Amino acid sequence: MKQTFDQYIKSIEKQGKSLEDELQEQLEKVADRLRVRTRIQATIDPKYRTGRLYNSIRSQVGKARHAGKYDVILKSGNSQAFYAKYVEFGTRRIYPRLFMEKSMEKEKKNLPEHLRALLGKVLREQHGRQ
Repeated sequence: MKQTFDQYIKSIEKQGKSLEDELQEQLEKVADRLRVRTRIQATIDPKYRTGRLYNSIRSQVGKARHAGKYDVILKSGNSQAFYAKYVEFGTRRIYPRLFMEKSMEKEKKNLPEHLRALLGKVLREQHGRQ
């Protein structure tokens, strides 16, 4: 069955929404993995004591102000774990642990593979519909 031009445009728009939804879902998975990995990194050195630093680590996905762009946001520290920045970056007397940086670097290495899999999935779906 041949599609009209309008039908073709609608299918492309629908596919775009599908891709955006899939991307959002994949980025939320990335954010979750990043949060878990960072919590583990933060409790290796110094060892897990009160759990304040561990519990202060959170992540989220936000849509950027620019159309079509997303941010994965990783945060640590709160009123109970005000010292998170000192643990991450160090002081004159404390060496930097870089628990957030280490986690982000590990996740960045895996990100292209996840995005490639997402693109392949969407292309297979698009090819199957034609």
